[in-house]
Amino acid sequence: MTYQSGGSPESAFSAFSAFSAFSAFSAFSAFSAFSAFSAFGGGAGGPGTAEALITNRDGIAGAPLNYDPAIRPAPPADPAGIPRLAAEVRARLYFAELAGRVTFSATLDQDRPAVHLWQTDLVLPEGGSGGHRYEEDAGDNAGDNPGEESDHAEHRGPGPEAPSLSLEPLVSVSLPDIDTFKEQMRYLAAYADLRPDRGPEILAQLSPPFAFFASIGFMDPARTPYTMELLATAGQFASVAVQKVKYTLAGKRPIEFSPQVQPMILTPTHGTLPSGHATEAFLLARLLVKLQRAAKTPQYQDPVWAEMLMRQAARVAVNRTVAGGHFPADSAAGALMGLTLADFIAERCDPGVRTRSHGRFLGGNFDGAQDFDWHMLYDAAEDSQPRHSGERHHPWARVGRGKAPRGAEGSAVLAWLWDKAVAEWADLPGHGAGG
Repeated sequence: MTYQSGGSPESAFSAFSAFSAFSAFSAFSAFSAFSAFSAFGGGAGGPGTAEALITNRDGIAGAPLNYDPAIRPAPPADPAGIPRLAAEVRARLYFAELAGRVTFSATLDQDRPAVHLWQTDLVLPEGGSGGHRYEEDAGDNAGDNPGEESDHAEHRGPGPEAPSLSLEPLVSVSLPDIDTFKEQMRYLAAYADLRPDRGPEILAQLSPPFAFFASIGFMDPARTPYTMELLATAGQFASVAVQKVKYTLAGKRPIEFSPQVQPMILTPTHGTLPSGHATEAFLLARLLVKLQRAAKTPQYQDPVWAEMLMRQAARVAVNRTVAGGHFPADSAAGALMGLTLADFIAERCDPGVRTRSHGRFLGGNFDGAQDFDWHMLYDAAEDSQPRHSGERHHPWARVGRGKAPRGAEGSAVLAWLWDKAVAEWADLPGHGAGG
């Protein structure tokens, strides 16, 4: 969707589209015609407008006015100011809040490479003491002339007290062996028969599948603008994380195993596992489940909504195997990653949640004879993931949950966005009252 002036939340995060296929909510592009103040035409910023503004100022400014404005400084880092920001500014702000809370490491084993995402917490010193306080370099206190001391009080004395950094596991993904992928090739051959039926879906899902999820949960730029901003942020965050995992694992695509795969779409150049479409789809589906249930609206407490959203996510994932681009194992790894990242995002958005979820995809334990089944990874009734998936003593997925470190700093920005999104799924005040 094109950028809409005025910073309205329904304008999609086009700022990210240059480096990601996740150009937000392109399925809703029909609404781009409703750009703010279109009735006035022309808009600001064009050459003609700039010249007109120059002559206009010359005509009305005249002699300087004797005016001392009664202006006050704005409160720092106040979420109340977020609605006044342009859409692309909000997008960068949300993304920075999430991306700054993870880091990566890798186990570069030729036979079994693995990538580890770690969630980070800044732990603030309690009572204003106990943290390391760095000393500023003497050069920072110097004036423009050698030997001259700065007159600015903020340049004198010790620097700010540094918080400590806590690292906890978030997602680990290891690659199945080549024999597992070879065994999975039979699914590529079988699913290819579905291409005539699934073709329109597969092509539509080359873009983010928002229209498919909006056919289940009532989303619209006018009705759920902040939900759409949250989902766009989550998708962009997941896209970056997935690309890091794909690059490190360097899993070979089905087209490299047989000349008869002949995918119906161009095969992307990045690695096969995890499936980015599966990651994105299950992330969005679970976030919608969490928003709906957090709103306390009666119908959304029924597990049927989660069931349908997960069926949709699975349909998107399996379609990538139908198209010839992914193995079922890729979808399993992507689903595990997307479901776990949904927990991570919800935990970071809700300051009342003091847990830290984590998950592992153990590729070496994945059975090549096994197809992808989302029910092995998620319980729709409880919005939970089983601790183990696969054989009990030989699981291919594990999940767990720990506690947030004491003193961990929350994100007021993400909490604000989460509250706005949850409110969009609640009934209006007084709804259902009366006869």
